[in-house]
Amino acid sequence: MLFKKSLEEFYREELFKSVGTCPNYQKYLPLDADRYIAMSLLQKAIRRGEFGFAFSSALTLLNHNDRAFWKRLCVIVFEDIGIANIDLIGRITIAVGDKRLRQKLGGDRIVAAALIRDMCNSEKDRSTDDLLEFVEQAPVLEQVKDELAEMGLQGRLDRAINCTEQFGLQSAAALAAAIGLPSDPQLSRDRIACSSAYFDTLVESGFDRTCVELSRLGLSRSGEALPIFMPLLKRLKDDERGTSKDDNSPPQIFIDGIPSWTYNGHTRIGLAAFREYINRSDKMRAFLRDHSGRDLSKSRTVGALVFRLESGQMTKRLSWPTGNRIRNSIERLGRNIPDHAVEVGSQIILDEFDLLNECRADVAQHYLR
Repeated sequence: MLFKKSLEEFYREELFKSVGTCPNYQKYLPLDADRYIAMSLLQKAIRRGEFGFAFSSALTLLNHNDRAFWKRLCVIVFEDIGIANIDLIGRITIAVGDKRLRQKLGGDRIVAAALIRDMCNSEKDRSTDDLLEFVEQAPVLEQVKDELAEMGLQGRLDRAINCTEQFGLQSAAALAAAIGLPSDPQLSRDRIACSSAYFDTLVESGFDRTCVELSRLGLSRSGEALPIFMPLLKRLKDDERGTSKDDNSPPQIFIDGIPSWTYNGHTRIGLAAFREYINRSDKMRAFLRDHSGRDLSKSRTVGALVFRLESGQMTKRLSWPTGNRIRNSIERLGRNIPDHAVEVGSQIILDEFDLLNECRADVAQHYLR
């Protein structure tokens, strides 16, 4: 308890310092757009280091629902910043859970401006999100997940802290121990999984305590599974060297002042644009006819490919051996298409990105007029 109080006090002080160097946020205005577009633009602008777009989106969301905005920012920092900046995770998790502190610092807008500035400028790492997708989707883990579903809590905990285990198996055990597996019967899942036991076991086993406690706090404040992987990833990263570099991004256009990459598979306009793109592209229609299944709509299948080429692209992405292996494994997994077809589908979209953006512009004019 003393450690937790000291940790929270430390990050309150760090938050004060960050807000004290806040950029001039008063010149920015909310977007002339609905909250769904603002939510999409917020995260993608942070990934690309675009403070103006990110903060204008934040103002739109704060005007609509301030609690939802702060929860979303907590998810983004674990999803897109991750182990690249543990201190920033600390500042944001503290800010998210303490409205009085935000008021003391000058209010939601100035605190949001400081933190979004820090996120845009920070190194970034998506290993937590990539790892969650790998654990949930990779066929190679199906057998071990069946085994974990039959285990009690102690068996799951033992495998979660076993650093000699293959990392994918260790991560699956961590998910099973902390919050349960999708394959668990609901009653068993509620009974077996225990996040407090998981985090306590990590502390007892010598995992970085600051990271463990921030992950514990992040799980409660974000409501997402991503934070449970942070201590596992940090232990590996501490032994590996890394550099940061900007991702290459496909061409963009602006549609009524909003970047085309805002319109992805999580927006109504994006999905409509992908449907229009399929209608106009003989190559993509033929590809989907030959390769797509029935688990997802064809527009969402295209959206999954576009995410890897555009929506998930970042500035200052942390490049480190284990993180790169996880990312490479994810990028080879096909959502609703065979794994071997991913590269072919991606190349078609890259070759036709101007057409895709043209479809976005045409569809957006219809929806936004």
